[in-house]
Amino acid sequence: MNNKSKFLVRKFKVYDLDSIKRIIKNLHPEWFTEEALEKKMRNTTVILGIMILILSLSCTKTETADLAITNVTVIDVTGAPAQSAMTVLITDNRISKIAKTKKTKVADGVQIIDGSGKFLIPGLWEMYAHLGWKKDSWDLFIANGVTNLRVNLGFPDFHEWRKEISAGKLIGLRMIIGSRSADGRKPGRRASPANINNEAEGRQFVRNEKKVGADFIKLGTYLSRDAYFAIVDEAEKQGVNEPVLCIESNLSHTSASIFSLR
Repeated sequence: MNNKSKFLVRKFKVYDLDSIKRIIKNLHPEWFTEEALEKKMRNTTVILGIMILILSLSCTKTETADLAITNVTVIDVTGAPAQSAMTVLITDNRISKIAKTKKTKVADGVQIIDGSGKFLIPGLWEMYAHLGWKKDSWDLFIANGVTNLRVNLGFPDFHEWRKEISAGKLIGLRMIIGSRSADGRKPGRRASPANINNEAEGRQFVRNEKKVGADFIKLGTYLSRDAYFAIVDEAEKQGVNEPVLCIESNLSHTSASIFSLR
């Protein structure tokens, strides 16, 4: 260490922090008045607040999604209180995240729907529905919050509409579609399209309806006992559920229940 370095070390050893403060105060006493110190404190608080805000914003993850519904009140139907000022993110037709709007940063390019003053609930199910013959026959369902239908009586057009909805070509609902009505024949009554008269025809009916896309079998009226039990048995084998039956007089509800009608 040369003489100059030794001199500097000795100088800095003399000037500790308190000594430096005294020197500065002697040179600039106006910096240490009560007013100056209060102003300095305010400025420091403002600067710290800005730094914290910038830091928090920089740490907020940018959320990507196909759709964001912001500032909406969410009712999750679990019995919990309504949650206001929420953002709901939708990705690939599924809810990907629900969080407070003020804590959610949505990426550029995301479609945004402002839900201010509105409520968001899960889509409702209509468990016993009949559709009309036009594609817009479900518009009133959608307008009233129904997004899922269990269509009790199915026809080929309904299955085509469901395919178009799944492909995004048609705005519609999620549908579970039943078969045509599995009816028997009664003397003096107009023949049903199904017209099931025996066990073999009942089993073939189930297989045909499954092939066209039926999710369950609609059991109708005037079925013989043998045809009824054959349909129920074949539906179980084919993995197709069956709804409540409109039972004719020679087959009791008790008999159907004992056979585990679902």
